[in-house]
Amino acid sequence: MCCIGCGAHKDKCRATGAICAAILFLFNFAMIVTTAVYRFSAIGKLCALDVTSTNVPSSDFFDTDDTWTYEKDGNMLTAIWIFHVMGFGLCLMAGCAPMYSSDASANKTKEAKIVIMTTPSHHSPM
Repeated sequence: MCCIGCGAHKDKCRATGAICAAILFLFNFAMIVTTAVYRFSAIGKLCALDVTSTNVPSSDFFDTDDTWTYEKDGNMLTAIWIFHVMGFGLCLMAGCAPMYSSDASANKTKEAKIVIMTTPSHHSPM
């Protein structure tokens, strides 16, 4: 994205940034689909029902507690996936939105200049 920022001054940087952004977009979309396929498959649903402890605060295998479980992992993955899909949709809509030009304000300024230039002056010549 730094390339797009530099693209304000360099055309090649803007083109490189656009190509990289398109590749990252496809990779991001692939990760959303992959997460959904694994999380919502039969095995993913069964895993999310498991209440076995997954929190191991030290390197000792028997030092586990139930502050974190596979069930909480599944719920967290689902929540992150939902926010990711919503953000993806918003970015997609923002990227596809038409760009509005400032022609309306430019026309008003142009009309104001024409009115000012054509208005007769009340000053008498010296």
